[in-house]
Amino acid sequence: MKQVIKVWVINLKSRPDRLKIIGNQLDLMEIKWSRLNAVDGKTCPKSILEISKKDGEIGALSDGVRGCTSSHYKFWNEFILSNSEFGIVLEDDVKLSSDFKELLYDTSWIPKNANLIKLEKFAANRPSKLLLGKILYKD
Repeated sequence: MKQVIKVWVINLKSRPDRLKIIGNQLDLMEIKWSRLNAVDGKTCPKSILEISKKDGEIGALSDGVRGCTSSHYKFWNEFILSNSEFGIVLEDDVKLSSDFKELLYDTSWIPKNANLIKLEKFAANRPSKLLLGKILYKD
């Protein structure tokens, strides 16, 4: 089978240790991937951070968090230029499930008309919610 979904890894140049760990995970699964140089919010020109507000409804955002947001924006541009139909972006500190590879070889799991899917398990001791697609009914 052929990998049909491209994978990018966002990684700060100053964190080769993280790149090595995620790279080893992906390589062991025989997944093709590309590194995307992350925006370092502490050292980049402040104009790059203007993709997000410093203060907003969720409170103040540090330059590091705004750099992360800018890195994801950078991914979207890279993805569009790649002319790929699908893409997955990973941060360099992600822990991958052993069945992650299966997602990359088949697109039947992607809901029709989906533009964005967030794959996440946050906080191992709490249940996660995944909300996708249209609302079919209301309680």
